[in-house]
Amino acid sequence: ALRRMGGDGAPLRADQLQLSDSQVAAVRRCVLEPSGAFYVLSVQQSPLGTIFRGNLRAAPSALLEALDERAPHEADLEGVRLLVLSDPVPRTAAQLQAGEEAVPVVLALSPAVRPLRVSGGELGLAA
Repeated sequence: ALRRMGGDGAPLRADQLQLSDSQVAAVRRCVLEPSGAFYVLSVQQSPLGTIFRGNLRAAPSALLEALDERAPHEADLEGVRLLVLSDPVPRTAAQLQAGEEAVPVVLALSPAVRPLRVSGGELGLAA
């Protein structure tokens, strides 16, 4: 689980969840393009974070490997989390009627989003 709270305990604003322009460029230039596993068609700043939409050009495992190997070595991306998931933005009625399925996207979360620290007892209650 992720915490959407700032250091003062206040909820984070949508713009705090998103990457800066330089971070977006670093993800494209240093992580996604060199891997060849994901071709970026568009980038959307959303309340969920920054969404990279495009075409998966290799096995998802190759993309995950590229994210894990390349992102930690980029100073601009320190603390940024890169996730591969089905597009979280709901499809329109027309897309659903046409049978379009959700496609993989790369969701980038800013360093302001931190993992929740949960004790073992709380894990038992959540399960």
